[in-house]
Amino acid sequence: EAMGPDAVAAAKAMAPPAHTATASTSTLCKLIAWHNQGVWQEAAAAGKQPGMLHQADWLASLLHGDRSVTDWNNALKVGFDPETEAYPDWLLSQPFAHLLPQRVVAPGAPVAPLTQQAAAATGLPQSCMVAG
Repeated sequence: EAMGPDAVAAAKAMAPPAHTATASTSTLCKLIAWHNQGVWQEAAAAGKQPGMLHQADWLASLLHGDRSVTDWNNALKVGFDPETEAYPDWLLSQPFAHLLPQRVVAPGAPVAPLTQQAAAATGLPQSCMVAG
């Protein structure tokens, strides 16, 4: 879903010119819009620990138990730089930077084995590795 012009303008003001994260459908624009709407702040005030998580990362977390990991493909949409394998300073200086996934792995890189619960639910061996 495309975000409004305020989020797009904010993304364009913080990111380098023509960066993919400035597209109206980017994760960065969604993060900015939700931040401006107070979504994260409300969750924190309710005693929750908010964080940004892509749908695929959430599904993978059900298998390996870690909601703080993503891969380059998903992180690109928020501004991650795969050349340096880091979030750029322009992104880390934002008030919502603490919401970004803490660990970003290359696509296909091992993340963690299945949790005991996921192994039992799926019938797969717990030694099965979940990849980014």
